[in-house]
Amino acid sequence: MEAARKREPRVMAKALEGNLMMVWLDGEVGLISGGAGMTMAAMDMIADAGAKPACFLDCSSNPTPAGYKLAFNILDSEPQVKAILFSIFGGGTHIDRVARTLNDVLKTRKSRKPVVIRMNGTGRVEADAYMQEVGLINHPTLESAVAEVVEKSKIAARAA
Repeated sequence: MEAARKREPRVMAKALEGNLMMVWLDGEVGLISGGAGMTMAAMDMIADAGAKPACFLDCSSNPTPAGYKLAFNILDSEPQVKAILFSIFGGGTHIDRVARTLNDVLKTRKSRKPVVIRMNGTGRVEADAYMQEVGLINHPTLESAVAEVVEKSKIAARAA
């Protein structure tokens, strides 16, 4: 916990500079989400599934390649984060565009931390088709995505 307190100002400043809302918590599941309500719902579901969220990380103010890349860089650099849930619901944000951006970001990641994806909203059909084309899986429900990310975080924790 002491290391978390020392790290927090540096990481928080980086997140704020990138226009991301971030709060560190004590868990092992990193969460990249869009909107405070979606983030809170995902955090509750992670806890209900038997794990703890590592952070509240809302990217709704910067749903861009730079914003998502920064979010992944922050979570990838933190040893407490064992797996990452990418959970976006887009009414105004077009999910098909997010899928393309996410694929570009994931291709440049050096981390091997597992990423589980749940996106829904405008352009979902197109996003699913594109993701299938590039080998990504978009979970049909937040519940199934949370179940998978919790399982992957437990496996990674045991392996560490």
